[in-house]
Amino acid sequence: MLNNVTQSISIRLIRTIVIFALCIGMLLSSVQIYLDFLDAKADLTSTVQKISKATLPPATRAAHFLDAGLATEVVNGLIEYDFIIEATIFDDLNQTLASSQSPPQVSNTREVTSSITEVTREFHIQLHSSDSEDSAGYLHIVADQDQWFSNFYDRAIIVFVSGVVRNVLLSIVLLILCYILITKPVVSLAEALGRVQPDEFGFGEIRLPRRNKGDELDLVIDTINSIQTQLKDDIQRRLQTEDKIHSLIEALPDVTFVLDEEGRYIEILTKQENLLYVESQKLRGKLIRDILPQEVANLVLQTIHQTLETKENQIIEYELDIPSGSTWFEGRTSHMTQLFNGKRAVVWVARDISQQKRIELQLRQSQKMEALGTLAGGIAHDFNNILMMISMNMEMTMQVTPKHSEAMPYLEAISNASHRASSLVKQILTFSRMESSELEPIDLVSVVQDSLDMVETTLPTNITLQRDFAENCRHILANVTQIHQIIINLSSNAFHSMEESGGTIKITIRELAQGSPLEGRRHHPAILLNVTDSGKGISSQDQGRIFDPFFTTKEVGHGTGLGLSVVHGIVEKHQGKITIESEIGKGTSISIFFPVTTKGNAQQSEQEAALTSGTGRILFVEDEVEIRRVMQHFLQKQGYVVTNCENGSDALDLFQKEPDQFDLVLTDHTMPQMTGKQLAQKILKIRPNLPIILMSGYSGAATEEMVKELGIHSYLMKPIRLATLQKTIEDALA
Repeated sequence: MLNNVTQSISIRLIRTIVIFALCIGMLLSSVQIYLDFLDAKADLTSTVQKISKATLPPATRAAHFLDAGLATEVVNGLIEYDFIIEATIFDDLNQTLASSQSPPQVSNTREVTSSITEVTREFHIQLHSSDSEDSAGYLHIVADQDQWFSNFYDRAIIVFVSGVVRNVLLSIVLLILCYILITKPVVSLAEALGRVQPDEFGFGEIRLPRRNKGDELDLVIDTINSIQTQLKDDIQRRLQTEDKIHSLIEALPDVTFVLDEEGRYIEILTKQENLLYVESQKLRGKLIRDILPQEVANLVLQTIHQTLETKENQIIEYELDIPSGSTWFEGRTSHMTQLFNGKRAVVWVARDISQQKRIELQLRQSQKMEALGTLAGGIAHDFNNILMMISMNMEMTMQVTPKHSEAMPYLEAISNASHRASSLVKQILTFSRMESSELEPIDLVSVVQDSLDMVETTLPTNITLQRDFAENCRHILANVTQIHQIIINLSSNAFHSMEESGGTIKITIRELAQGSPLEGRRHHPAILLNVTDSGKGISSQDQGRIFDPFFTTKEVGHGTGLGLSVVHGIVEKHQGKITIESEIGKGTSISIFFPVTTKGNAQQSEQEAALTSGTGRILFVEDEVEIRRVMQHFLQKQGYVVTNCENGSDALDLFQKEPDQFDLVLTDHTMPQMTGKQLAQKILKIRPNLPIILMSGYSGAATEEMVKELGIHSYLMKPIRLATLQKTIEDALA
């Protein structure tokens, strides 16, 4: 670890201290040398003065008496001093009396001396007689200062070298101390931090030697220990949060993208690979406009820019043709504060809303059917009243017309037409889902024939409808409305499978003596209804889900996924069995098995029943004038006493006045001022046991169960056959 350090704190610190100490040392040494230099110069002057003072008496006598010999001795004595290189005695006339010179000694410091001062120094000393102040002459001395400063130079070198040595020793001591007190603890700290791995939560508590307790490094270590504890907790929280987020993302049925402002895929987070337009590894780093269709890509980019500009979440819906099929998505955006490669970004959450779209479509369809049902109910009421007038007048006309009359076939044709019109109204109510679900013995062939007559008019010319019906099939216990619904749904599915290519829809009805797949009825007879088409077919994988609610192989907008689910539910309510056989490219065959019933057709029995006479007092309430007239005529002809009222209020007033004058009340339901149901409730409060028959031209007005709960004896749907009406009256009065 220490080998990787290129700039040691200790070395830098010691270098700074040494340089600073050297500078201070040199400054102090320079001052000391300069002071020593001044002292040396002063010592030279003092020494020369002392020497000249000692030689002053002989030099003065020599100059006064002009004694050259004595003068020579004096100057030769002065030359003996190694720093005096010249000595001369002059008389009072400035004539040389004696002179002596000594060559200067060779020295390496002469140039140094010449750079700081004169190499030689001259002294003039006046010579005076002891008894007179007159000058006897003077003594001239020349001193070699370089020779004099030699000792000074030695001392200066010693001072300088000792300072350097002192600083070097100090640096070594400081280096050792800094290594022990700073470098070693810092390196230990670095090694401890270097042992941290990216996947670790922390690196344990760092400790320093006892000598560092309480110092700045100890404070740093305490701070690092505190920070790493906080980091450990924070990392754990972040990892837990990240794990939760990833678990949540993986559990959600959504696809989450991170997209930058250019529409580039930065991150793809999902387990729902089947919802991606292309594989996730092919998306990362690519631009949306290079992956998605242009229209969808432009919409997504526009939404991204709008999110970044407004910083508000955006919601859009778009459709993509992914590998699993056409799918609707809801895209939700949220802007991110973090930049990716210097670009702004958003989070895009895509949710599959195809099922929601199908539900919405089914809801709209239901609303349409509800509106159609409301319209159909109003039309049915008025139309059934008209049909009732036609059928009752026709039946009464046929009763008074001889059977062999030429007019009888025409009358029967009119009667059959009115009954077919009544059946048509029931089919309209069936398609609008306004019909009741009571089971009754029916001839499946005739019911399917009626349904196919309507289906055939809606098929395009490239689709052929074939019928293969066996004769004399026994009846089944079923609801006509729901049988119509089965035929409509199966025919619709067959049509959609051949919409582009065309083909054939074949409907087959057979009676099976045995071998049906009905549970517990394998050896009992059953009626087979088979619908086969030559369309696209259904894969074996989808066949297992074909009866699930909202499952469909059609594109969104072309089916609700409820058709076969509804058919399956109806078949089960009829205690039947439905099977499917299909192969891609060869079409589909759906078979439905119904158990036969031993009950006869009640309607047929009623049609064949002969009209008989009766007795009783009937209060008849009907707002249609013609129906009142015809009904009164028929009832009176059959022997009943009839009292007519045009609305419920008049009927209630009349009944309240004479409640015991009537044996039966026959009333329409839909009337102004008061409905037939309200009238029945008020009458039953007065006479609870009075039989009441309620009639209506609109099947949604009441049900058998509802009228029974109210205490009403019977409920009849218009148009009513005369035989059915008479039998119901007889049963009520019995």
